[in-house]
Amino acid sequence: MQGWIKLHREIQFHWTWKEKPFSKGQAWIDLMLQANHEDNQFPLGNEIIFVERGEFVTSEIKLSDRWGWSKTKVRNFLHTLQNEKMLTLKKDRKKTTIKIENYSIYQDREITEKPQENHKKTMQKPRKNTNKNEKNIYINNNSIFEAYNLQNIIIHRQLTSKMQQAINKALKNNTEEEIIDAIKRYGQAYADTNYRFCSYKMTLDKFLTQGNGYTDWLDEGQKWINYSEFGSRFSQQGADADDRYNVNGR
Repeated sequence: MQGWIKLHREIQFHWTWKEKPFSKGQAWIDLMLQANHEDNQFPLGNEIIFVERGEFVTSEIKLSDRWGWSKTKVRNFLHTLQNEKMLTLKKDRKKTTIKIENYSIYQDREITEKPQENHKKTMQKPRKNTNKNEKNIYINNNSIFEAYNLQNIIIHRQLTSKMQQAINKALKNNTEEEIIDAIKRYGQAYADTNYRFCSYKMTLDKFLTQGNGYTDWLDEGQKWINYSEFGSRFSQQGADADDRYNVNGR
């Protein structure tokens, strides 16, 4: 069989995609889904990191958690893909940068293979925005918007211009993956009935901009640290209770 199918980034949030562990084919597609669709830059510690189209910054630990694999399996898989010239790895003490080889071929060829009639119909449509970068950002908006709705905190019916502006601003400082991770963490804390410190419902734009916004839920964000510490204490209390139960024989 020949030809192409369209695969939207939102597949990452569908229940069929979330089952772990990932297959190797699923992991390879996931790498392409995470790659930046345009050149980008973002802060990492005290540095400004620049990534090219088709690249993204991650770590073996993140991929291990994302795919449900051991770190060894992740490392071996990435090395295999590099040996097959499917990707290039660049590592240092802080990060792993992955470059998908032939990314433009995967993403651009379908455009050149579309029938001329489709091209004519597209050209005849009104052009509300001729800025290609804005179009690309809208794709990211859709993914972040969908991720937020999946938390069942507030279900937004449509992506408003206010939300769009908040997302665009956030994307200047952090990657789409980092923002979505922050959203998931907020949703996790909100849904935790044992954690009463995160019960306030926020709209997507407020979550991204109010106070420290979503950054409180990044790896070193204070709200995420507080919730992580609460989870550790709660787990320990449960373990202590089990120990007392076993000792007393009740």
